[in-house]
Amino acid sequence: MTVETAIVFTIILVLICSMVYFSLYLHDIVTIKAYTYSGLVEGADKDQDECQKITYSTLKKTPVFVTIPTANVSGDINKFVCKVSEKENGGIKYLNKILPTIVGSQEVEVIRKMPIDKMYLFKAVKDGIKK
Repeated sequence: MTVETAIVFTIILVLICSMVYFSLYLHDIVTIKAYTYSGLVEGADKDQDECQKITYSTLKKTPVFVTIPTANVSGDINKFVCKVSEKENGGIKYLNKILPTIVGSQEVEVIRKMPIDKMYLFKAVKDGIKK
């Protein structure tokens, strides 16, 4: 009975740790996308280099657990597209084998000529988060 308990407990412990790690990774993805969108909206009225700097400085302040995000902003007249990628840190390369569509890189797109009501809504939410 002791041997059986040791085997079952080990398997359950590994499953719980894997679920916690995966939930931290999903938290990182959502947080990185939100902070990237925030940086792009803040720099939408500026040129591409300035928007890249603002987005990068916003991402440096991102509270993440298991990833190290990097961003590359490209754009045209109407929109900015930021491709965010995570460095392989720890078990991310193993997550890539399980979920290849999620792990690796995300794209965030912001229209440069945003309607004024969406701009004010974003600023209200951002001010609410700061307080």
